[in-house]
Amino acid sequence: MSQPGSSTAAPVSENLSADGTASITWSPVGLLACLSASSLLSGCCSVTPSPFFTHEAHRRGLTNSASSAVFSSFAAAQMLSFPAAGWLAPRLGVTRLFTLGLLLSGVTTVLFGLLTYVEYPSTFLAWCVTVRVAEAVGTSASLTASRTIIINQFPRRMNSAISLVEGMYGGGLCLGPALGGAMYSAGGYGAPFYTLGALILITAAVSLLLMPSVTDRPDEKETCANTKEGCVKTSEEYAKTKESCAKTEKGSAKIREDDAKTKEQCAKLKEGYVKKTEDELERSDGNQEYRAMLRLVLSSADNWLICVTLFVTALNWTSMDPNIEPYVHGALGIQPAELSLFFLGSFAGYALSSPVWGRLSDTVDNTFLFLAACLAPTALGVLLIPPSPIFGLQPSRLLLGVGMTLREVFQVGAYMPLLPLMVRLSVVRGLQSTVRGQALVSSICGAAYSMGNVLGPVGGGLVTDLWGYPVLATGLGGVTAVLCVAMAVRGVVYCATRQAPAYDML
Repeated sequence: MSQPGSSTAAPVSENLSADGTASITWSPVGLLACLSASSLLSGCCSVTPSPFFTHEAHRRGLTNSASSAVFSSFAAAQMLSFPAAGWLAPRLGVTRLFTLGLLLSGVTTVLFGLLTYVEYPSTFLAWCVTVRVAEAVGTSASLTASRTIIINQFPRRMNSAISLVEGMYGGGLCLGPALGGAMYSAGGYGAPFYTLGALILITAAVSLLLMPSVTDRPDEKETCANTKEGCVKTSEEYAKTKESCAKTEKGSAKIREDDAKTKEQCAKLKEGYVKKTEDELERSDGNQEYRAMLRLVLSSADNWLICVTLFVTALNWTSMDPNIEPYVHGALGIQPAELSLFFLGSFAGYALSSPVWGRLSDTVDNTFLFLAACLAPTALGVLLIPPSPIFGLQPSRLLLGVGMTLREVFQVGAYMPLLPLMVRLSVVRGLQSTVRGQALVSSICGAAYSMGNVLGPVGGGLVTDLWGYPVLATGLGGVTAVLCVAMAVRGVVYCATRQAPAYDML
């Protein structure tokens, strides 16, 4: 029996090698490179200001909570934009949505750099929030389209392809603060945003040449073709009925009256079939309504566990990074330029481990246990960064570096398999593997992650202002540990039952 979610017809992005396995040609390699670059830059957009924006806000008299609101506004706009992008993708066109999203995020990133010339505190804060909201709309559109393209174009190697693109997004989250801090020290506030905006606009231009036409696969269109054939047959039957009625026209008035009713019913039936066929051909993404598909996806407890994992993963990144600079400066005397080196070092650990996680996530028999194994050292890394008071250790550069590296290396291992896992879970439960369904799952994952981004900066800023950065790390480490236990329990249950979800590998 074939694995759920697989297709009988290979899409344009995959070929079969001589041994029957899926291989990627040069054209899809260019497509993956473009999607990976856009994901990397989108990740950078989220966190590039982390090492220095708080310093700029303090220079203008703003508090930690006020500066954190800028990060949260970005995440809040993404959280609202992801569902809208998932609904819009099959209607506007996935590739068109991808390009428009990149253009919007590129322009607004450049505009954010120009805000260095605004000195008045309230004006600076208002403009920062406005521009970041527009930037978030663009990134959510491009990310939703990017993930939908991957799911649509690489059904046989979806897990590997998504791991690559999602890994690049996580790389942007790690690399963004490092490059942002370095360019801020070298060229001032505007330098990181001018550079990043230009790169995004270049990627948008390149995508016009590399993006394929994203539609449902042939087996999904066959239903509409069959419906059209049925409509033709109905028309033929109507013609035969009309001819029969003509032969009996000399009959009684009762027969003629019945004949008129029959013709009327046939006409209505024909009109109904034609309208249904036209609607199905226009919607080429299946018969399920959006709300019905949404209920199907959200009715799964496993999908909710995935959403919670995405939420906690976002908290670990976005609540700690924007608030780390004031703490390490006060406790260890670390300047933004030196802090960027710590971010760069943790990114190196991420970059080296990312291919390993992608390979392992393709081969493990139980993804839930795999996620638990990654979340345990992630929790330890979060606790070591300040370090947490429960350890009774003094802050040091060694603990800071070890904690950041552990967090980046293992958290990306827990982050990458989540979208492919939700796709497989949803398809097994009956979600049609169409553009609409693929965009829906992509938008749900994006919205869950963005919810963490919303609460992370503001919540992290409030906790840091009230109780200090070590308390923040202790709370996040504890929540991550609890989630690790929940994943382990779910994995053990799967091993014991070997039942739903009913496919070979979770």
